[in-house]
Amino acid sequence: MHSEAEFDRYGFQFTERNRRAAQILEDPSVVRKENSRLIKWQEMFDTWDQYTTKKLDKLESRVWKGIPDPFRSEVWKRRSSASYAISSRKYFKLLTMDIDPKYESLINNDVTRTFPTHELFVLNQSKETQESEGHNKLRNVLHAYAVLDRECGYVQGMSYIAAVPLFYMVEEDAFWVFVFLMMKVGFREYFLQGTPQVVKSIEILDKLTLIHFPRLHQHLANENISVSYFVSPWFLTIYTFCLPFPVALRCWDWLFVSGSDALMAVALSIFKLKQDYLLQLKTDLLLDAVMNMTKEIDIDALEFVKCAITYKHISKEIRIIQKENVHLQDNEQQRIDLWEKAVSEALPS
Repeated sequence: MHSEAEFDRYGFQFTERNRRAAQILEDPSVVRKENSRLIKWQEMFDTWDQYTTKKLDKLESRVWKGIPDPFRSEVWKRRSSASYAISSRKYFKLLTMDIDPKYESLINNDVTRTFPTHELFVLNQSKETQESEGHNKLRNVLHAYAVLDRECGYVQGMSYIAAVPLFYMVEEDAFWVFVFLMMKVGFREYFLQGTPQVVKSIEILDKLTLIHFPRLHQHLANENISVSYFVSPWFLTIYTFCLPFPVALRCWDWLFVSGSDALMAVALSIFKLKQDYLLQLKTDLLLDAVMNMTKEIDIDALEFVKCAITYKHISKEIRIIQKENVHLQDNEQQRIDLWEKAVSEALPS
């Protein structure tokens, strides 16, 4: 058995970095604020239907301020409408169907390398097995998705997106939240052949950087550094691989009210925090700094939210950019159609 003292409140083994974050969360003023938010969220849950219709703006505002951890699982499930699919038991039918052997091999390789320091995936030294129960759950989720979405199948990196819902809910629920993120929010397009959405997102972020941080944009251009050099891992893992997990979680919360546009809000927040430092550097030092700048962000989630919330309405700017650049537009109806087909009772052929 593992000692609870080995892990932080999010289930990760303690490091110097997340131990400092844990100490911030224990501050009495932070605890009081969290308790106050818990009361507000409980009141909101008691009248949930109102907040998904008449008070939707209020719901979105509170989500941007952060979903309290005890409510995160339920909010993600409700906002993804996962319950519609769960009633059909389709997930368990998908698990009985075969997938392409190449996907099976990739999945087997990746499950043991995904979040190895999280308690769900840390091996129990008293057992001889090289896998945990969490590894089996993650393998199941990825197998079922490869059956459901044969065009996408499985691509390295998808395991990071599939794993996070497993931290908060049972396997079947986690699967449908993962499907929602991949199909309805559009993350599958980051993993399709040619990574079309990665290419689009990089160009959109470049244009947003020019608007919000023209000096930084020019500085990077002068040094022949493109945002394409360093942002792909940010998007492909929804920041879980590069930012402190409590900070990355806020981005995940925002996905359920703002869609993938939330990725841009987080990227701009990182630039805002690091701009002054980056403007002082040139050549190799600058390249090394931009490649590693998220590793140097040691900030608690509440402070990051204060920065990111200034980009809460970034969707309006993104839509303008897409209107002016047709090749950057998303096919929203196609995403909806994929999601609706996925949650129907029909099984893939």
